[in-house]
Amino acid sequence: MRTFYSAVVLAMHDGGSENVRLQDIYSRVEMFRPLTDHDREPHPMYPQENFKHTVRSILATLQEDKWRLVKYAGRAHYSLTKRALEKIDVFKNDNFGRSSGSEIDIKELLERLGRSKPSED
Repeated sequence: MRTFYSAVVLAMHDGGSENVRLQDIYSRVEMFRPLTDHDREPHPMYPQENFKHTVRSILATLQEDKWRLVKYAGRAHYSLTKRALEKIDVFKNDNFGRSSGSEIDIKELLERLGRSKPSED
C-alpha cells in the first residue's frame, strides 16, 4: 500500500498537476490508496472525515521549503512543483504505507526511495 504522501501527490497528478481543487484531491486519493474505516470516520475535532484532515496536513508538509513538492495556488487549489513532477516515479513506486499504525514520514519515504536530500534541487 502507498503512503498518504504518495496518494496525495498522485491524486494531484491525476487531476492535471496544476490548480487542482482540494475537493478533487479528496475524491481521487482513494484511487491511489484504499481508505480504511478509520479514514472515513468523522474527525473528533473537525467537521469532516479523518482522511480529509490527513490530506490537508500532508499538503502543508509537502509545501514546506525543505520539500517544495506542492505549492498553494489560492482558494483551495494546489499545484505540483517542477521538482515533484520530475520525481513522480518515486511516488508511483512507493509501497511503504501501512494499513494500521503510523506511516513513515516524507523524509523517510524519500530516503527509502533513494532521494534523501530534500534540498537537492
